[in-house]
Amino acid sequence: MTIRGGQAIVNALAGEGVRYVGGHSGDATYEVLDGLHDRTDIKNILTRHEQGSVYMADGFNRAYGRPAFVPLVTKGPGNGNIIGALGNAHVDAVPMVVLQGQSPQALLDKGTLQEAPHLDIVRGVTKWGCRITTPTRIPEMMRRAFTTARAGRPGPVVVEIPMDITSADIEEDKVPYFPAPENLTFVADPEAVKAVARAIAAAERPVLYVGHGALWSGATDVLIELAETYGIPVMTTLNGKSAFPENHPLSLGLGGYPVAVYSSPMAKAFVEKADLVIAAGTSFKEYATCQWLPLPKQTKLVHINTDYLEFGKAYPADYSLLSDIRLAFSAISHELASMVKAAQVQKRRASAEAEIATIKAKWRADWQSRLTSDEVPINPYRVTHEVMSLLKPEETILMHDAGTVRAYVAQHYLSDGPRSFIGFGGNSAMGWSVPAAIGAKLARPDKVVVDFVGDGSFGMTGMEVETAARYKVKVIYMLINNGVLNAVKMGQTGNYDKRWMWTELSGDYAKVAEGLGVLAQKVDRPDQIRPALEKALRADGPALIEVIAKPGEPLPYAGPKPPYPNRPKKK
Repeated sequence: MTIRGGQAIVNALAGEGVRYVGGHSGDATYEVLDGLHDRTDIKNILTRHEQGSVYMADGFNRAYGRPAFVPLVTKGPGNGNIIGALGNAHVDAVPMVVLQGQSPQALLDKGTLQEAPHLDIVRGVTKWGCRITTPTRIPEMMRRAFTTARAGRPGPVVVEIPMDITSADIEEDKVPYFPAPENLTFVADPEAVKAVARAIAAAERPVLYVGHGALWSGATDVLIELAETYGIPVMTTLNGKSAFPENHPLSLGLGGYPVAVYSSPMAKAFVEKADLVIAAGTSFKEYATCQWLPLPKQTKLVHINTDYLEFGKAYPADYSLLSDIRLAFSAISHELASMVKAAQVQKRRASAEAEIATIKAKWRADWQSRLTSDEVPINPYRVTHEVMSLLKPEETILMHDAGTVRAYVAQHYLSDGPRSFIGFGGNSAMGWSVPAAIGAKLARPDKVVVDFVGDGSFGMTGMEVETAARYKVKVIYMLINNGVLNAVKMGQTGNYDKRWMWTELSGDYAKVAEGLGVLAQKVDRPDQIRPALEKALRADGPALIEVIAKPGEPLPYAGPKPPYPNRPKKK
């Protein structure tokens, strides 16, 4: 049987368990779209912008746990429109395979319409890229793409598909597809694992510090077992939030080493006294270290990662394990079993839980007035409080965008389990969450998906709510409208003595969303938030709640925010 190259690519996607293909139309994608036309196992999503398709895949793949949403973009501007979105996925280590259309190979370098050197352009924001040069290599290159996206430190991969490849006639039996291997994991050298176990056994105040890598390795169960069995408190990065249940008595919430901008008081207190920090699946980025503050002298560091390039990049570690996080935790637990006495662990755990509970109770009391504030304009922390009061964490995925909205929600919202909170921030791309939330809901239709987004970020990708309306994807957008680029204005206040530049915004976003087919409500009093949420929950499609919010509400800084270069520090 003769098939087209585009159909062979679709067969490869089906073999990899791809559930969705999304993007915007262009002539370089028609053959793949034709191959998808009559399929029921792979669904199509027409987004309003190519960038939206990559953000949507980003959200879907994080929520689903594997690269099962594939963006399909056309040549030239289609490629240019995804650079920022690829960069966001690359920095946050999200596995993704992107199909990139291209002009026929025989016409390259002649100036065909929308011709561009796509692979050169995306090289700095992807894990790998390739061009399929002959139809018979379609299975091989697609298998390599999915393997590369998932293995080791995950990341986005771009596969360029020239039009002569997708339109070629080929015998189907010449392109059979065998999917990429599933077990792409590895564990550290046993002697290195024993050394780490001995360090944990000897420590008096160890702390586990867990990043996004723990979620991709499915490490939550073994992490809980390690923490409980050996009495070790756990803090997470923003991207790693939900890897450990935050209602657990050993949870320290958000943290950083030595301290993150948004570290919780519990995390900050424990790290200051820790004699051993076990950092797993994290890479010590700028905001997680307050621009790489010096390490505490009394603390030893264990660094566990799947990417050898992360070792020593920010801090030297006393112990380094190149390993899958789940397998590393299991191996360490196995070694610790013969090293630690039960009575010793029970005493350490009881002491840690009591200390955490004391600090947490004071912290909650200190914040209660802001979380329940009756201020008008509305205090943004009140919005977080209302969402927490109404929704069950185990039934919810909460997401956030760039800027101050993450600070208003990330510390106080308690995630319940893996991927119940999808945080991001390595690249902090404004507008990420609007399409990413659509992807998360497509991946987990059983969950209530709520996205906190600012008015500035909504301006970047807000048209994608029409995509949600067209496909009846039920996302609830909590749009915090404070009429300003809040993070920018607050930064300029601190560094430029209130000489504000490019900060003011305006707009009736509820009216815009309503015009795009979304259930839209505007609230300007705190007592209106809960009824609006209840109405949104009853809707059969997406809903947007525009909250007229107080600008400039202080953020929960735990350590010094990285300063703007060469600006004098405020006394």
